[in-house]
Amino acid sequence: MGRKSRKRKGELLSAETIRGILTGDSVALGELVVNKMNYVKTVIRNYADRNGIELDPDTVDDTSDEKEVVNVPIEKKLNLTIREAAEYSNIGMNKINEMLRNPMCSFVLYVGTKKLVKRKEFEQFLAGRMEI
Repeated sequence: MGRKSRKRKGELLSAETIRGILTGDSVALGELVVNKMNYVKTVIRNYADRNGIELDPDTVDDTSDEKEVVNVPIEKKLNLTIREAAEYSNIGMNKINEMLRNPMCSFVLYVGTKKLVKRKEFEQFLAGRMEI
């Protein structure tokens, strides 16, 4: 039998519900509150980033009339998401996540609970390594 996960204090959704949303489970999707959709999308994106999960663009739609998307070339960004760092370095997201969890990691930047990769420090780290 599956383990029932509970919401932690301050969480809108349990981890099990978020996993269900990410996989398109209709029961989990039915638990969403329509007027909190933008907040839920942010929660899902953050959960996916923290856990190295790639989202299907159709699952969490980023289109909005409110925001204008600005595309900054990756080489001009100071910090990268885990996905961007993986694409930039050709290293898997799980391996980058593992490196960021190291307490001695010099290229991790925490923004709240979100982890970003300091691009220049990441490049220097990789330049000095033969293997990771």
